Amino acid sequence: MSPSDILNFREVCPWARDRLAAGRLFRSSSLAQLTPAQIRRIVDTGIATYVDLRSDGEISRDGAPQGLLDAGVEWIHVPLGDYDRSRVAEGKPSSADYLASYLSMASECGPGLALALRTIAERGERPVVLGCQTGKDRTGVVVALVLESLGIPRSLVARDYAGSGPALREGLDRLQHHWIRRGLSRQEYAERLETPPSVLHEFLSALDRRPGGPMGAVLQGGLGLAEIDALRERLRGEG
Repeated sequence: MSPSDILNFREVCPWARDRLAAGRLFRSSSLAQLTPAQIRRIVDTGIATYVDLRSDGEISRDGAPQGLLDAGVEWIHVPLGDYDRSRVAEGKPSSADYLASYLSMASECGPGLALALRTIAERGERPVVLGCQTGKDRTGVVVALVLESLGIPRSLVARDYAGSGPALREGLDRLQHHWIRRGLSRQEYAERLETPPSVLHEFLSALDRRPGGPMGAVLQGGLGLAEIDALRERLRGEG
C-alpha cells in the first residue's frame, strides 16, 4: 500500500522491474510533519530508513521526523544544501536555471551524494525512502544517480524525475506557505514545480562530459566501486 496522500510520495521507477526490485526504494517530499494516519501508512509499506536530504536550516525550521522516529523508522540526515542555488532560490527559474543548480550539486556535494547511495546500499532488503523539501530537486538528483548506477535507460530515469511536477501540482495548496514566503502567486509557484524530462536528460548528458561520467561525483565523494556493486545487488534483489 502506498501512502499516496503524502505529497510526492511514490515508488521509484516502477517501470524497470528487470533492474529495480519492487518495494526497495521510494521518494517523497519532507516527512517531518505527518499525521498519525500517514505515519501508520509509511510503516505499513515496510520502510525502515528515511534518508533526509534537507539542509540543517530546513531541519531547524521545520523539525525532525519525530513521528517516524517514534514509530521505529531510522532517520539518516544527509544534508544537501551546500551548492549554488542562487538561480532557483527565488522568482520563476527556467529549465536552464534548474540544470545549473543540479550541476552545481554534482560538483559541490560529492560526499553527501556518496553517503546517500552508501546508506541505501547498506540497508539490506528493507525499503528506504529518500526525501527533501518537495522531493523534486535534491531527491531527483540522488534518484537519478541511483538509477544510472543500475543501468536503467535514461528515458525511464527522466520519466521518474518528471513525475514530481504532476504530483506536486496535485497537492499545490499544501505548499501555500512556500509561495507566500517567496512573494509569488499560486500560479507563479505552480510554474516552479515543472519537471520537464529534458532537464534530466541534459543533466546526465552534461555529466557524461565530466571525468568519471555521472558516477564521477559519488566516486570523487568517496563511494567505492564495491559499494556501487553492493547498491546494485541490493536494489536488484540479488542480495
